[in-house]
Amino acid sequence: MDLKDTVLKTIFQRDPRAPLITQGERVLVALSGGPDSLALLHVLIDLRETIKLDWLGAAHADHGLRGEESDADREFVESFCASEDIPCVTGRIDVPSIRESRGVGMEEAARIGRYLFLEETAARVGASKIATAHTQDDRVETILHHIVRGTGLEGLKGIPYQREDHIRPLLDVNRESVEAYCLEQGLSPRIDSTNSDPTIATRNRIRHELLPLLERNYNSKVRRAIISLSEIAVRDNEHLTSTAQQLLPTLSTAIKEGGLRIDGHKLLALSESMQRHVLRSAIASVRGTLDFVGAEGLEAVLAALSDQRSFCLTTPLPHTRLLVKPGEIRIVIGLS
Repeated sequence: MDLKDTVLKTIFQRDPRAPLITQGERVLVALSGGPDSLALLHVLIDLRETIKLDWLGAAHADHGLRGEESDADREFVESFCASEDIPCVTGRIDVPSIRESRGVGMEEAARIGRYLFLEETAARVGASKIATAHTQDDRVETILHHIVRGTGLEGLKGIPYQREDHIRPLLDVNRESVEAYCLEQGLSPRIDSTNSDPTIATRNRIRHELLPLLERNYNSKVRRAIISLSEIAVRDNEHLTSTAQQLLPTLSTAIKEGGLRIDGHKLLALSESMQRHVLRSAIASVRGTLDFVGAEGLEAVLAALSDQRSFCLTTPLPHTRLLVKPGEIRIVIGLS
């Protein structure tokens, strides 16, 4: 199956009840200029009549971290889109400012800035979906990244096909197929020099050191094994999360400003697995996201509850406090 057919299958057949794109939608493609995003935009240009898109455009986030190379990326993207008659919006991301204000690393600050830019651009142009060019390899690397940092079932899911208005039509395509497609179609994508430097980010070390080591010395089909693990984790996590969401109202009460009070005695009466899933569901219901909520933090909260001692876990974006006291957990937005 060629890349175009794989993308069509991902869009329409992955979940026929909820296709990634429906007729008449306006789709904004996150276009870095690299092989993955260039291939994605090129495929969607070719498929827009088949998919019956109302509008197709691109957005390029300039992180300004690589000097002239970043400038050249932006110029390439603008030139390519002009040649294909594709509307293109570019924007400069102040990564150092985001890093300082949010207290995160440079890589995370760049990601936050990029997604804020994409969402603001989508709202401005009236796009109903934002398509990003994450591939099967990105999914594998993300899962391994979560494993080496410590994770539960949620982290084993890796990158989802869709989260709200963000879609990943290339998630069933590997990087080798993308590169072959670019060569076949005569595309000359930009290559980010930082992606090959293992000293810059953990993800680069996973891509260039850990995965090749696993394939060479342990299992030549380790990527397929990791994807299979992820698919199992997705199914199991969906079942457990659904059960937890049904249980949550029976052991929690609303408190001021959208917070929740969880009855600690009822929570501890559940299985250890369900305690964690109910707590995650409670946090998600208050914060609207599980970002920055790790397995280690949840373990600390439940250990404090079990030991009947006071404890406080804080999370950023949005700032949230999990206040543990004997017999209860309170989840509140804000730091005071």
